[in-house]
Amino acid sequence: MHPASSNRRWLVEPLIGLGLVLIWTVGFSTPVVSLVPIRGEMIGYTTPYAFVIVVGFAAAVALSRVATGTSLVLVGVLLAAQLLFWPARFGAISWSAYFMLLVFATLVGFHAARRMRTGAPFILMLYAVGVSALLVLPRFSATSIDGLINGKHLSTVALIPDLLVCGGVAA
Repeated sequence: MHPASSNRRWLVEPLIGLGLVLIWTVGFSTPVVSLVPIRGEMIGYTTPYAFVIVVGFAAAVALSRVATGTSLVLVGVLLAAQLLFWPARFGAISWSAYFMLLVFATLVGFHAARRMRTGAPFILMLYAVGVSALLVLPRFSATSIDGLINGKHLSTVALIPDLLVCGGVAA
C-alpha cells in the first residue's frame, strides 16, 4: 500500500489538476475547433489535440504524488508529441496551459523519491527547453511565422514583457 493512501492527502493533486483544467478552459483557452488548421492559420484556435495535452498535463499533476516517475514520462511524451506533430499546438492565448507545468514541477520536487531527486531536475530542465522552443521558435510556435513573439509581430510586440512571460514559463 502506498504511504499516501492511508489518508485523504492523495486527493489533493487530482483536485489541483482538475482545477487547473477548469481555470484554463474558462479563462485562457481560445476556441477549440474540430479541424486541424494548417501552419499560420492556427493563431486564434486550439485543436482538440491541444485540449488532450492539457488533460494530460492535469493527469501528470494528479499522478505526481503516487507515481512521480510515470508523471514525468507522461509530460515528456506530451511535449514530444507537441514538438513532433503539428495538430498538438496551442493557439496564441491557450499556450497558458504551460503554467500547469510550473505546478507540476513543484509537486515533483515535493514528492520525488530519494532515488529520483538527482535525475528529476535534469529531466525538468530538458522539458523547459522544449517548452521554450514551443513558445518562441517559429518552427514550433503556433503561428510558424518568422518574426513573431507570443503570436504578435515584432513591430507591434511589447518585447520586454513578452520575453519575460515566455522566459517565466520556461523557467
